[in-house]
Amino acid sequence: MSERIYRALLRLYPERFRARYGEEALQLFRDRMADETGWLRQSRLWMDLLWDLGATRIRGYRETATVGAVAAAENGAGIPSFASLEMQAVETRFLVWGGLLSAVFCGAVLFALQYGGGRLPVVHAALGPNAPVVQAKTAPKIVFSYEPSAATAGSVVRLHAVVSATDGGPVPTGKVNFLHGWNIFTDGKLVDGEVTVVAKVPGGKRMPLNALYTGDANYGSVTSLEKPQ
Repeated sequence: MSERIYRALLRLYPERFRARYGEEALQLFRDRMADETGWLRQSRLWMDLLWDLGATRIRGYRETATVGAVAAAENGAGIPSFASLEMQAVETRFLVWGGLLSAVFCGAVLFALQYGGGRLPVVHAALGPNAPVVQAKTAPKIVFSYEPSAATAGSVVRLHAVVSATDGGPVPTGKVNFLHGWNIFTDGKLVDGEVTVVAKVPGGKRMPLNALYTGDANYGSVTSLEKPQ
């Protein structure tokens, strides 16, 4: 079936080109079809063929066919040359069929993007029905506090963060980074959704203290935001 379609595509090439390189093109097509396995690779093959067809038609009609150029192409080492293409207008039926096929292809791509069921269309088609579903992770809730509340640069503080699930989900796991401004100065691992760390506030200018939960397999990252004092 694929070879029949390619034979039909070859009819869109100029007659002189088909006469000289038609059989060679068919053999190359058979070899590549045998090598390109899978929906994604075969789709790429057909896109390459359509691109070559378009480039051949456009370039062929822009070339100035001269007797010397044709003779030089015939004396070449059997390499296809655009100088061998005949100079004639594109038939209307080719334009109609080309426009129709382009519209069908674009419509299929848009339909797959719109109704892909949360899957990346190309990846899902390549991997099969077991392709992973692309979903955004839920952001948990975080409550951050520290003592003393009037901590200054260089003082020792007790940092406490509670990361809770949303909508009755599993207990969050992973790590919480404690920030001085936007710089991490200590961290701790969650135990039953809580973590407590005693650390020294970095010296220098007083910056807001915050907690950043880095996320796990079920939840995305979330941060507490303390307004600057």
